[in-house]
Amino acid sequence: MKRYTVLFVCLIAVVFASVSINAPSLYAQGFTGPGSQVSQTVISADRAMQIALDRAGGGRVTEVEWERKNWGSQYDVEIHHNGMEVEVKIDGATGEIISYKEKRASARFVMPPQPDRNQISFERARDTALNGRSNAVVEEVEWKHRYGQWVYEITLRQNGRKDKVYLDAATGRALQRGRTSWI
Repeated sequence: MKRYTVLFVCLIAVVFASVSINAPSLYAQGFTGPGSQVSQTVISADRAMQIALDRAGGGRVTEVEWERKNWGSQYDVEIHHNGMEVEVKIDGATGEIISYKEKRASARFVMPPQPDRNQISFERARDTALNGRSNAVVEEVEWKHRYGQWVYEITLRQNGRKDKVYLDAATGRALQRGRTSWI
């Protein structure tokens, strides 16, 4: 019995030693502990759309979503091309394609109108949503055609609750704000 206790203590010591050795490299990569913002987005939404369009062989982007994940960030780009709905998931830091799915577009799908070329950027939409919210964290940014216009839907987390902010994609004007759920 004493022998197993000694082996168990040695095993625990080895585990803690390996964590201590690897900890500096984890912190150098931006990891600051549980709940930390592990990785900042490096590629832009425009670059993510171009990567997705290249992979799909063309088409029209109908929706772009950026999400914060435990491991970093991810873009989901939806494209319609030749009667197919294509969804491409892209790593927000590296631009690497995580997954690619194609399916036949619904017969009820109506192609949204072409967006105005002078739309505000993802970054400006994010900054507008954060304006006046000092300790809020952006969890998700979506660009999509809703309510008869192109909008940004930004999900924020602040003080234990999630809020959604809807912005006109052409002007950046707030359309609606509202708490959607408590965390």
